[in-house]
Amino acid sequence: MSTRKDKLEKNILPVWEEISSKIKSVSTVGLSTADRDEIAHFKKVFAYIYEMLKSIDPDFIPIRAIESTLSPLQNISNYLDAYLSSLNINYIININDDYLDTLLRDLMPFFFYKGNISSSLKKSLNEYSEVVSEHTNSYLSKVKETSNVAENILNNLESVSRDLTKRQERFSEFTNDIFENNGIKDKIYELVKDFSEKNENMNKLYQNIFDEDNGMAIEIKNYLSDGKNQNKELHDLKNNSSQIIDELTEFHESVFGTKDKNGELKGGLKNELLERKSELDKFKIEQQKRYSELNTQIESLLPGATSAGLSSAYRSMHDKFSKEVKDYGMYFYISISILLAIIVIVNIPSISSYISSLFQYDVSKDSIIDSLKVIIPYGIFTLDGKELSLGNKAISILDSLIYKLPFILPAIWVALFVSRRRNEAQRLAQEYAHKEALAKSYESYKQQIEKLSEVEQNKLLPVLMEIMLKAIALNPAETLDKNHKEPTPIEEVIKKKEFWDFIEKIKSLVPIKKA
Repeated sequence: MSTRKDKLEKNILPVWEEISSKIKSVSTVGLSTADRDEIAHFKKVFAYIYEMLKSIDPDFIPIRAIESTLSPLQNISNYLDAYLSSLNINYIININDDYLDTLLRDLMPFFFYKGNISSSLKKSLNEYSEVVSEHTNSYLSKVKETSNVAENILNNLESVSRDLTKRQERFSEFTNDIFENNGIKDKIYELVKDFSEKNENMNKLYQNIFDEDNGMAIEIKNYLSDGKNQNKELHDLKNNSSQIIDELTEFHESVFGTKDKNGELKGGLKNELLERKSELDKFKIEQQKRYSELNTQIESLLPGATSAGLSSAYRSMHDKFSKEVKDYGMYFYISISILLAIIVIVNIPSISSYISSLFQYDVSKDSIIDSLKVIIPYGIFTLDGKELSLGNKAISILDSLIYKLPFILPAIWVALFVSRRRNEAQRLAQEYAHKEALAKSYESYKQQIEKLSEVEQNKLLPVLMEIMLKAIALNPAETLDKNHKEPTPIEEVIKKKEFWDFIEKIKSLVPIKKA
C-alpha cells in the first residue's frame, strides 16, 4: 500500500464518512427556497467530492493536496455541528463559500486523471434532487393539508347556510311576535329600564368593592396579606419557641441535673461545681501551706544565690584565662623551638658542604682551617687559634647579623608576642580568681557582721557592700594597657636603648679609611 493511499484511507476518508453521516440529519422542511438551495448545493458538492475521492487512484494526487484537505474538513464538521444545534443557515453559507470552494480548487484538477466521474456526478445529482424533492414534498403536503381544510370549511359553510335559512324563517315569525303591540319589544323596554336601574346600583356596588384607592377588594387583599404575614410570623415564633424551650430544657438538665426515680436531681453542672469548689478549697489550703514552706526555704537560700552566681561566673572566666595561659605557654615553647630550628637550618648548607669535602678529598690541616675560616667566619677566634682584629670582629658580627636577621627576627617576634599574651592572660586569670574569692567570702563576712551589735552592723555592712561593689564594678581588662598596640619586630628593636649602644660600638670598631 502506497503512502498516499494509506494517508487517504486512514486520515481523510474517515472524516468524510463522519461528515456524510451528519449530513443525513440535515432537513429542508419549512425552509425558504434560498436556504434550500444552499443546503442542496452543500450536499451535491460534498457528495461529488466524496465519491470522486473514493473512486480515484490516490497516486494521482500530490501528498500535499491530500494533507491540505484535512483542515477544511475539520472546519466543515465544526460548522455543520453548529448548524445542527442552532439551525442558523449562515454556517452552511460559510461552508459553501469558504471550505467547499477550497476543496474544489485543490482537488478538482486531479479528478480527471483516473476515476469514475460519471458515478460521482450521478451521486451528487441524486443528493441535489433528494434535497429539492424533500423541500417540494414538504410544500405539496402543506398544499394538500390546506385543500383538505378548505374543503372542510366549504362543507361547514353549506351546513351553516342551510341552518341560516331555517333560522331566517323562524326569525320572521319571531319578528311578528316581537314588534306587535304588547309584544316582546315593549316587554324588553321595561326590562331594559329595570336593568338600567339595577345596572347603576351594581356599578355603585362594584365601585365600592373594586375601587383602586379605597375599595373593599383592596382592603380584603391587605387584610389577607397581613393575615398571611402574621400567620407566618406565628409559625416562625412557634418553631423558634419550641427550639428555645428544648434548648432551655437541655440547658436546665445540664446545669441542675436530671431527676431520678425518686424525684431527686442528680448530675449537672451545679453539683459538679460544688464538688469542684470543695476540692479547690482543699487544694488552696494545701498550696498555701506549701507556698509558705517554699517561701521560707527560698528566703533562707536567696542571700547566697547571688554570691554563688557571681563566683560561678568568675570561676568560668578564671578557667578560660588559665587555659589561655597554658596555650600561650605551649606556643612560646613552640616559637623557641622554631627559632632554634631556623638557626640550625641556616647553618646546614655550610656544615654539610664542609663534611662532604672531608670525605671526598685528601686535604691538609691548613687547607681545612682555611676553609673553616670561610665557612664559619663568626667567631672571635679562628679555628687555628688566631684572634681576629677589632675591625674584622665588627665586620664578622655584622655579616652574621645581616645574614640571619630575616630568619631569626620573625621567630623572636613570635616568641615575644606569645610571651606577652601569656602574661596578659595570667594577669586576667589572677584578677578573676581574686573576684571569685571575694564573691565566695562575701556571705561569710556578712554573716559574721550580722552576729555583731546593731551599731557595728550599721557601720561595717555599708563598708563591706562598698568594697564588694567596687570589686564587681572593676573591669579586669583595665589593668592592661588600653592603648596597647603590637609593634613590629623592627619597631621593638629600634625602641630598645641597647640596640643603639650596640650600633655605636660597631661604629667605633669599624676602621675608617683615610683619604
